[in-house]
Formats: sequence, C-alpha cells, structure tokens
Amino acid sequence: GLERDGSAARLLLPGIEAEDSVVHLAGGHVHSVALSAKGRVWTWGSNSHGQLGWAPVPPPSEAAVRLFPPGAVRLPPRHRPESAPAATAAPPRVVAVAAGGYHTLALTEEGDVYSWGANHHGQLLRASPSPVDPMPRWAAVPGMTPAPSPVERRGAAGGGGGG
Repeated sequence: GLERDGSAARLLLPGIEAEDSVVHLAGGHVHSVALSAKGRVWTWGSNSHGQLGWAPVPPPSEAAVRLFPPGAVRLPPRHRPESAPAATAAPPRVVAVAAGGYHTLALTEEGDVYSWGANHHGQLLRASPSPVDPMPRWAAVPGMTPAPSPVERRGAAGGGGGG
C-alpha cells in the first residue's frame, strides 16, 4: 500500500525482529499471509473458517465483519523418528506459503506441508470430521516423501474462490 504522501507503507508485524524482513505475501479471499526471511509466518484479516491459524473462529453472526490484525502463526514441530521428541523439537522453518480462498498452506525446509482453515473439499489434505480446522497441522501429501535435504524457497501460489 501507499502512504498519503505516495511513499510505500511499511507492514508492521508483531514480534518481527529488526534483522528479519518479509520476503513473500499471499492473499486469500478475506485474509493475508506473510513469510519472513527467518521462516516465520503471520496472518491477518477474517478468520471465518480458521484460516488465520491463531485467532478464535468468530460465531457466524460476526464472521463477515470481524477482522483480526497481524498475528504470528506457530506451527507445531513434527516428530520424526530420527529427530528430537516433539516436546523439545524447534518449530519448523517455513520456506513458502500459499493462501486459498479460506485456507492457508505452509511448506517447511524439511519438505513438510502444514495446512489450516476451510476443509469443505479436502483442501487441508487430511480427514477431518469438521469442515473447518483452525489449528495448523502437518498434512500428509499423497506420493510426497520428505526432502533428503533442506528445501529451497522457490515461491508459492494460492487458490481462490470458495475454499
């Protein structure tokens, strides 16, 4: 965005360190997601379907009008047999993000995919009794095996429309 004087507006993210910077932005239907150079993720906007991954899902009567400011998304560590137990493992470092209409995806340097938000059409890549899952969780991608070495940042794209 632009300031009134025409200069570029600075995106202020809570908890971002001075030596960190935003390297990628993505937008869903009514939410946005930012990725920093250090692999941290922030989301903001509507959380009508849990697409922010950190804020409470408002009741349907408030969902269309309640907007949340930027907040940090905390991905849970994925326990691997060869790594430290999940309770002591560091949070995964994200290298790419994408925003669908009402869901969000994150790719880690280990090649794992995390997803949260609307799951009406299976877009979170997991069976869920609910069409909405606001908690970031590891998603089992059929036919995908973990990367043997860290994944490089290449960019990401998001879906649109109703999901």
